[in-house]
Amino acid sequence: MGPTQLLVLEYHSGDNEATSKTEAKVLEYKVSGFPTIFFNGGTATIGGTAGNSTACYQRYKPIINKLTGTISPVNITGTMTVNGKAITINSTVANTSGSPVANAKLTAVLYEDLGTDQHHYVVRDILTPSAICNLNPGSQQTFNLASTYSGNTANLKAVLYVQTSSGQIIQAVQITQ
Repeated sequence: MGPTQLLVLEYHSGDNEATSKTEAKVLEYKVSGFPTIFFNGGTATIGGTAGNSTACYQRYKPIINKLTGTISPVNITGTMTVNGKAITINSTVANTSGSPVANAKLTAVLYEDLGTDQHHYVVRDILTPSAICNLNPGSQQTFNLASTYSGNTANLKAVLYVQTSSGQIIQAVQITQ
């Protein structure tokens, strides 16, 4: 995504939208309360303001402003194909910087837009991350991924993101079918 864009994913836990994979992600990030927001895989903000989205936005805005404007060292492209219940994602990660990108991983997340105010980015599947071992400047790596998600695919979209070994997400892209 561009340096001024924000991408949101909702990892549900303990409700009807939760999956075993979203529950595992909640444990991985040691979430202690809801809502909890992790910006770029790191900076955590815990809690919301009941019924007051403007107050929440004012809390989040300084964090978002600090993180936007950062130029990513990689570019991600991808396509998603849904053929019945077979979901495939093909992606390329290219190093657009002057330094190697090492010890990173590409993760694909499938999410569904349920069309309600609070459920536009509901995570349905998290594919096993793929290693990006050493991506030299100007080089690229191709990935072919598959999902076992068997639910409703009508409003299914995907997010691909590259995350460093420190947990920082350095690039993300949204793809649709």
